[in-house]
Amino acid sequence: MSTAYVQAVGTIRALEARLLNDQGLKQLASAANFISAVNEVKNKIYGVPTERMQHLPETLSTIDQEEEYLLIITAKLVFHPQLANIIFWYSHLTEIKSKIKNTLILQEQVPEQLKTWPEFIKQAWAQAQKEYAANVDLKIVDFVVDTCYLRELHGILAQIHSPWLDKLCLLAVDFYNIKTWLRFKMNEMPPKNDTALFLNGGGIDRKIFGRSWEMPVDDFIQALKFKPYMPELTTAWQQVKQHGNWLALDLFFTNYIIKILQSAKLLYDGPEPILAYLIIRIAELNNIRVILSGKFYNLSKELITKRLSRSYV
Repeated sequence: MSTAYVQAVGTIRALEARLLNDQGLKQLASAANFISAVNEVKNKIYGVPTERMQHLPETLSTIDQEEEYLLIITAKLVFHPQLANIIFWYSHLTEIKSKIKNTLILQEQVPEQLKTWPEFIKQAWAQAQKEYAANVDLKIVDFVVDTCYLRELHGILAQIHSPWLDKLCLLAVDFYNIKTWLRFKMNEMPPKNDTALFLNGGGIDRKIFGRSWEMPVDDFIQALKFKPYMPELTTAWQQVKQHGNWLALDLFFTNYIIKILQSAKLLYDGPEPILAYLIIRIAELNNIRVILSGKFYNLSKELITKRLSRSYV
């Protein structure tokens, strides 16, 4: 890797020092009211003006803008054009999904700018139309777009030849596929195309997800008993099964990834610390959204903190 990364990683280390730790998250959740919490959060917004952070919609919009700023900054810090480009497109996924859905249900014309978009988005568009025709369920659009994006990202990261990134990708692919399978299972919507809807390159062959559709969820999870994340996954699934708490599953995936990312603190030359910070900062911004929304709706501190992912620091 280029020694130019040494300076970039130095920038990341300075940004990491600003991250909220678990105690900081609890203190923010303990703020007296929504306005008090907003005033504290303003110190955690670095790239966009905070004057409009007075009511919840404007506050959440500001945090969304901060996330876009984060993507721009991290894209500039990686010395890999393809990686920078795929980071940039992450912020457009929601817009792309919306445009595809409008094309399908409102029969709008395909936007002219599609011609200039990356190939993986064009593939997502075509595949989403095909899967929707077979399933007639708009949720399939989200799965297809996410899968195409993550497949492109996975291919780019594989080119970097980093053992750390290889390990992270292996785990992330498995988690994405497990989560996707469980969503299909709970919605009783059989995944008819494991090639389009599940990622390749994980520790679990994606064909297994298609073949195991008739298997009860408990049996499927038990089949993963040799995986290191099995105890936490089992606990999270019990929360889903008993209380319908899908958030427990999302938090399990996020918290386990964050635990793996902490090893990036030992790396000083390469894109790994930059990507780790990107993922962690997105998780932190999501925690801030949860806290501010909870304070706005007068939820208790205990209920808010149960919905927070772990911190990185």
